[in-house]
Amino acid sequence: MYPYPWQEKQWQHLVDRKQNNTLPHALLLTGCEGLGKLAFAKAVAGLLLCKQPINGKQACGHCTSCKLFNVNNHPDLILVHPEAKAKSKNIKVDQIREIIRDAATTSQQGGYQIVIIEPADTMNIAAANALLKTLEEPEANVVIMLVTAKPKLLPATISSRCQQISFYPPRHDVAKQWLADKVSPGNDLDLLLEYASNVPLLALQMLNDKSYEARNQFFDGLSAAIENKISCVSFAENCSDFELSFVVMNLFNIILDVLKLKYYAESAILNKDRVLFLKVLVARTTPLKLFAYLDQLTLLNQYLNSNINLNKQLAIEVLIIKFATLID
Repeated sequence: MYPYPWQEKQWQHLVDRKQNNTLPHALLLTGCEGLGKLAFAKAVAGLLLCKQPINGKQACGHCTSCKLFNVNNHPDLILVHPEAKAKSKNIKVDQIREIIRDAATTSQQGGYQIVIIEPADTMNIAAANALLKTLEEPEANVVIMLVTAKPKLLPATISSRCQQISFYPPRHDVAKQWLADKVSPGNDLDLLLEYASNVPLLALQMLNDKSYEARNQFFDGLSAAIENKISCVSFAENCSDFELSFVVMNLFNIILDVLKLKYYAESAILNKDRVLFLKVLVARTTPLKLFAYLDQLTLLNQYLNSNINLNKQLAIEVLIIKFATLID
């Protein structure tokens, strides 16, 4: 069965395609991080590999194939990720060539052969080109699932040959109910989900890896820098443990909140627990400066999404110093 409650529609679509014998040979699973795309791909693999699926809709969990699948030892399931020991974070051509050779052989269990490539956008050009021929001339009973949060980074020749299955953040009540069952009482789930753009797994991760706590530390430090209690350079040094994407995201949200306070309403802002800090910014900057800074953040975010190597510490220092210049 689909692993998360917000995946029911996508699951039923593939179940229907399977029952009608129209299941595509290549699937492209897309959507932002934190929606459980990889878990969904594995659940689909489990269903296709099962020898006795229940009503054709879910794996039985008891047959030989399911037992092998449940211990991550099924010979007809191939998972492809960037090599952990390699310096590069890319999926390389040799990895793709290996799965092409495996997919060209008969399945060991006499059914489907499943290949899951994640994150698919990390395939280098040679790897993507190697995969292309397999997508153009798929073997019978071979299903390839490409999982990515950045489908635009895939070559059009790859994405155009896949059936795209898109995932979206669920309704707030669905996300909140799921999250409430996973965390201890006392957390402000509404604020947490809003900060996580209503993406449940991302919200849970923020609690588990302390990134939500880090967000509070970032706000406190930025406020101190704006009030000249700490230098911008010192604050940037304190941010050395943060990912650059984390800093960019928080600054982006702050600027958007300031604009919302100025032109819309307080109810529209994301960081509701920091409204006093935001109101100080509203009073001390101008829309022209805010939009110019947004342009800089957008450009930097494009670099990050394109996997361009940047000097993280220098980039954070420049961002903080330029943020301080917003204040009159």
